[in-house]
Amino acid sequence: MDALGTLVSSWADGFELTRTSLTLIIGVVAASFAGVVFFIIAKVTDPRNKRLGAIIHEDQGASALSRFSSSVESFAAPKKAEERHSSASKLIMAGYRSTNAVSTFYAIKLVLALGLGAIVLIVLSLVPHPLSMTQVFMAVAASAAVGLLAPSVFVERRIAYRQRQIMRGMPDALDLLVTCTEAGLGLNQALQRVADEIRVGHPELSNELDVVNAEIGAGVDRSQALAGLHARTGLTEIRGLVSMFNQTMRFGTSIADALRMYSEEFRDRRTQAAEEKAAKLGTKMIFPLVFCFFPAFFVVAIGPAGIKIIRAFSGMGG
Repeated sequence: MDALGTLVSSWADGFELTRTSLTLIIGVVAASFAGVVFFIIAKVTDPRNKRLGAIIHEDQGASALSRFSSSVESFAAPKKAEERHSSASKLIMAGYRSTNAVSTFYAIKLVLALGLGAIVLIVLSLVPHPLSMTQVFMAVAASAAVGLLAPSVFVERRIAYRQRQIMRGMPDALDLLVTCTEAGLGLNQALQRVADEIRVGHPELSNELDVVNAEIGAGVDRSQALAGLHARTGLTEIRGLVSMFNQTMRFGTSIADALRMYSEEFRDRRTQAAEEKAAKLGTKMIFPLVFCFFPAFFVVAIGPAGIKIIRAFSGMGG
């Protein structure tokens, strides 16, 4: 049995796809892809799903996309609640807060995986030299993996971008908060005024403060609204600010004094972070210097002398 298995595996590895067999594989994959698409379309165009989508989704312009993503979510989204909650938290931190953001995210991953796999098969059919079964399978698997990972990478980069933008606006927001609270405004009015003032320069932070004000105006407890600000950003600095606000409201101390102290602490943290980056700069510059700058420097500095030496020795030999 082991010898038979070894023979079959060696035959499969050495088997090369002809254009006929590759076309047959492409046809099977295309038929499977078409079946999945038809199944999704059938679920989307089902009158019952239309009725449910019209009831659940208030935005009628986006109802088609919502029904499509909801149909795909049933077999593309993870079944564990922890994974779904983690994906929802990341999407919120990335700025995607619609009710169907999770289902749309997994629908995009599924479509990209199937689409890239089909594109790779079509491209392989145009290759003049036939490929082995293993090579075709690895190429399709790699393209499907790229389709599955690309949305996650995009979301992570989006989160990092929003966090940088929010951190860039924090010093101005803290200074304005100190000024507003010292002028006699309450916390809610101060947050609203700061959100209005920084809307042009720092729109991401302004939007987050608008959400906090909207939640407080809707009756949400102030501490919960501030905790939601940290959950939507994922920044430790925001968590410290929220903790400071909660302690101030609990013990009844001056908000202006607490903000002034936190502003100074925030500036110290920013200075320490800048010093840390400056200290790491020397180590990071080693590789560019060794592999990029030094070879070019040696060519420019020693090259002419080396050419003269070679010419001198060649003349002596003649």
